[in-house]
Amino acid sequence: MFGTLFKKELLDHLLGFRFAVSAVLCLLLMIISVIILVGDYSARRNDFHRNMTAYKAEAEEEGSYFDLARHGVKVDRPPAKLQVPAYGLEKDPDRTARVPASGIPKVLHELYLNPLLSLFPVADVVFVVATVLSLLAFVVSYDAVTGEREQETIKLLMSYNVPRDRLILAKWLGGYVSLVIPFLLSAGIGCVVIQLADIDLGGSDWMAFGMLIGLSLVFLAAMFSIGLFVSCICRYSATSITVLVLIWVICVLVVPNISPYVAAEVVPVKPFSAVESEIKQETASVMRSFMRRLHGRRSELRRAFRGSGQEAAQARQKLMETMNQARTELQESIGRIEETKLGEFQRGQNRQIIATKNISRISPIAAYVYAATDVASTGVRKQEHFYQSVQEYQRQFERYVETKMEGMFSQGFMAFFGGQQEYDVSDMPEFRYEEEELARRVDYSLWDIVVLAGYSVVFFLASFVGFMKADLL
Repeated sequence: MFGTLFKKELLDHLLGFRFAVSAVLCLLLMIISVIILVGDYSARRNDFHRNMTAYKAEAEEEGSYFDLARHGVKVDRPPAKLQVPAYGLEKDPDRTARVPASGIPKVLHELYLNPLLSLFPVADVVFVVATVLSLLAFVVSYDAVTGEREQETIKLLMSYNVPRDRLILAKWLGGYVSLVIPFLLSAGIGCVVIQLADIDLGGSDWMAFGMLIGLSLVFLAAMFSIGLFVSCICRYSATSITVLVLIWVICVLVVPNISPYVAAEVVPVKPFSAVESEIKQETASVMRSFMRRLHGRRSELRRAFRGSGQEAAQARQKLMETMNQARTELQESIGRIEETKLGEFQRGQNRQIIATKNISRISPIAAYVYAATDVASTGVRKQEHFYQSVQEYQRQFERYVETKMEGMFSQGFMAFFGGQQEYDVSDMPEFRYEEEELARRVDYSLWDIVVLAGYSVVFFLASFVGFMKADLL
């Protein structure tokens, strides 16, 4: 009995005009999207290699370790390999940072990118699934029950004493399978295109890609269940499609866009410019205190560097040790100021991000986008991990510069501030960004995956209960 009902529902969908439109639209959008983003990845990868060479040349041209410490070094991160299916925040130009020996690493923006890129969403696989296929899920399901009720074919089925539970299960499964067939076919062709392209995906990358497909299937199940539920509780198809279009607009356009503003009111965070200004003021105060101490010992400095003989050499050595200790204490004080202020800002920002996510999870589309982009390493977690990597590299760069400058400092102030000295940065540590392991990315996005699965189960059960209690005769 169930097999016959499932076959009927599936054939009704597969032989209908809506399936043909869905299949053609899905194939065209997915294939065009993959081809375009594969080319974008190749261009970004070439830019990354050119930037690495250029940044190394900039460091070599500084001429002194003092200038290198003051100006810092630029670092860049490679494009995400899975930006093709899930572009996420890769469209943002925050891929380059300037790392000073002390101070706040600056994330640089590429000012000369096409500004229109920020006005429109990127049509990657996640976009196609979250917007186009979610709407098609409603188009397929809106009259699953109301259509047969209006045509009174449901009465014919019920006259054969068909169990309602099997009928609603067949309707759900038949409609869902007809929806995912075009998606899976398009995803398969996309995999072939990616495989043929010059993108070196490893085993964990393909596992993440498979998880993206699985998340998309769960999301489509949730959206189809919502459509079926509305079809069960509405009397007419026109009412059903109107309600579903309203739900789609709220889920796609309203909730994801207003949630950051609501979270900003609920969890206010001091602007970064204000935090940076406070750091500069407190740092300047510490520097003035240090310079006053240095100015107070100017006569001692003159005697130490103008004198000759063993006694003067010992005085210079002792003075250099004292000044080196004072410089270390100065850097530690500045580091504590920056660490405290930035820590407070980052904790507040993290609270605001969590609040934004919690509010926007009212929409299953938001949960799907969060989970997909984090698994693909193109989401919010990617930016956090990149900045953490930059901070870790800054500590390495600071130790490197300090080691080089200690030798210059012991030679005297002229050498320390860029006089005659050897300058070689061939042994300078390189910044190599490594993406987080897939297990950690999945663990970070686990709550969104649970929310998405919860939507699927809850609305399927709601459809089941709604159909069991519906007046079909």
